[in-house]
Amino acid sequence: MILVTGANGTTGRELVKLLSSMKIPTRAMIRDKSRAAGLDLPYIEVVCADLSKPETLNEVLEGVERAYLVSTADPQIVRLHKNFIEAAKKAGVKHIVRHSAMGADLGSTVSLTRNHAACERILEESGIGWTHIRPAFFMQNFLNMFLPGICEEGCLKAPLGDGRIGMIDARDIARVAANVLTTGGHNGKIYELTGPEALSFYDCAAALSRVMDLDISYVNVKPEEALRDMIEGGLPQWLASDMVGLYGMFRRGAGERLTTAVPDITGRGGYPFEDFLRDYAESFVCKVAA
Repeated sequence: MILVTGANGTTGRELVKLLSSMKIPTRAMIRDKSRAAGLDLPYIEVVCADLSKPETLNEVLEGVERAYLVSTADPQIVRLHKNFIEAAKKAGVKHIVRHSAMGADLGSTVSLTRNHAACERILEESGIGWTHIRPAFFMQNFLNMFLPGICEEGCLKAPLGDGRIGMIDARDIARVAANVLTTGGHNGKIYELTGPEALSFYDCAAALSRVMDLDISYVNVKPEEALRDMIEGGLPQWLASDMVGLYGMFRRGAGERLTTAVPDITGRGGYPFEDFLRDYAESFVCKVAA
């Protein structure tokens, strides 16, 4: 039995769909049963538990041999993932594939990447078999973070300069995770995942313009302006500050390196950005048209 936490999230949902298609018995863990839409699939058992409430984890971990550990960005992620790892060890889980982040480093000045490194260390020291998956910036971020600016102002705003990012489609992350969860040879491995091309946001705006047949431009805003806009848009201050910090790393070239982990593990190359846009064109077109 495989357990997928964060099963209604961007990557978790894609992973659950893949495991269902592979006929792998899987528990899809969510916090709120009312958000289980789309998870009613063959071979999938939807269960409710909360990483912040360790007592809820014992039952969902019964009989689980392998688990995929992912959760939404949270300043308490170290405590939350420690709760899961400790419960998994008591339940006899043999292997945990942990969704981390590219740039995870205990010495990072950005709490997101620093906390991911701390979680990695806890898992490594737990005695459970482990694999760390460290994806780059999600292409799916264009479906939420940037849509307001694209729709309302016809522009893509970020403090990225001409920095390039090897951004990745969440579907490729799910393909890697499904492979690691269902095959051997991955214990103790760290996989840094990127897409097939390193793109600047100038490149992304041009691709958006071509696919959507609209005039979309990239506006390189100052970090302080981006911070203000994110907070005004509802992002918690800690997360907005971390995002600005990540953009700073990307401006300095931290995101431009490409890896071959996706094709090496799955046997198929990752989605190029324009393919991602075409596959999700309806989401962009409908919201822009509105």
